Amino acid sequence: MKELQLALAEIKRELLLSPLQIRKIAVEFSQAIKLGLAAKPSPLKMLPSFLTPPGGGEAGSYLALDLGGTNARAALMDLQGKGRWDQSLRVSVPLKDPVSGFDFRSAEASASELFDFLAGLVDKVVTSAPAKTYHLGFTFSFPSNQTCLARAKLIRWTKEFQTSGVVGEDVGGLLEAALERRGLRIRVKAIINDTVGSLLTSAYQDQHTSVGSILGTGHNSCYTELHAPIGKEPMIINLEAGNFNLLPFTPYDQVLDEASEDRGHQRLEKMVSGKYIGEVARLIFHQLIVNQLLFKGRGAAVFTQPYSLESEQLSLLLADASQDLAQTQGWLAGLGISASHRAERAALQEIAAAVALRSARLVAATYLGVQAHTARLQPQTIAVDGSLYERMPGYADHLAAALGEGQAGVGQPLRLRLVKDGSLIGAAIAAAIGSAYETS
Repeated sequence: MKELQLALAEIKRELLLSPLQIRKIAVEFSQAIKLGLAAKPSPLKMLPSFLTPPGGGEAGSYLALDLGGTNARAALMDLQGKGRWDQSLRVSVPLKDPVSGFDFRSAEASASELFDFLAGLVDKVVTSAPAKTYHLGFTFSFPSNQTCLARAKLIRWTKEFQTSGVVGEDVGGLLEAALERRGLRIRVKAIINDTVGSLLTSAYQDQHTSVGSILGTGHNSCYTELHAPIGKEPMIINLEAGNFNLLPFTPYDQVLDEASEDRGHQRLEKMVSGKYIGEVARLIFHQLIVNQLLFKGRGAAVFTQPYSLESEQLSLLLADASQDLAQTQGWLAGLGISASHRAERAALQEIAAAVALRSARLVAATYLGVQAHTARLQPQTIAVDGSLYERMPGYADHLAAALGEGQAGVGQPLRLRLVKDGSLIGAAIAAAIGSAYETS
């Protein structure tokens, strides 16, 4: 087991980020923001949202639609002002039909099929509500070029979406056409992504919110730019932070990227998000097995098949507080590894912890980069949504600790705030703001 311990120490060394490295990444992230705002080459796309943060007094009934994961969701939201809201109606349907197997995310699905499906969800919400003309906010969580609040052209699909006929098209127009085909009296007032939704949802209650972030299957962040290149008011800017690439890569990161469909893109996301950290850990486990340092070189399918290990399994490893790591032993037995030493089980847990810790510290560095760029004097709140932040054992604490280390007592403290369901609530708030723009 001595060789295993030596290999483990080297792996943890490769994954560790010191406070100095965190501050260095923060500086480079801040510089990337400045370059992007100046329309110079930058790994950050700096996409304008055409939205100012809410004042908290927005009120009225608005429709919200969310597309960005395995399910599509629609809801009727009642904004009540003073940071309060009520959700009267809601539907959620998987994008892959469990009966027919048809997947609206696949290349076999057309743009009209996908958006007719989305319009059908909205119809289910509207038919249960009083007949009237509704304003709708659409959370579309993919890189898009926006020309105004309600118009956005898809730059490229991410998260395994491949629906044909959507890239380069205005998704607001596609949705409106589908709604019209159903005879619905609905106007698309705003298109946002999920990070903007998180920021809007938190800012509706907390005026100090300046950053919105997703830490779940994917990763991205947005922030409020006080000196936006377009417009005279402060504007929320979608960073597309997952594409940041000025980072300390390990050999495992390089292998993962080389095997990915979007090689060279989304490098930060591939190091921090729920979709990828299980794969980073799997690559490490597999290498140790190949080197005869775990389970006498006899692994299981979960360690050899790409993306077969998910963040949920890492959470299981991290949650095992039993003296003999019995839960991990049971998990391994279920995979067909009936004999394992405690030292081997502990190695799995330590690697999972190191991968998760690195994720939290990398994300913290980007938040510090935003803080350095904005140089705000008042306290700032970072709104975070996503299963990784909410559910992975120790993750939220690691993120907060890394922010403290990176700040080292300089500047106003950054407060993390968990935001749940920001994609729907934020879409309704965006629709309210968009409606106010029209009447002002």
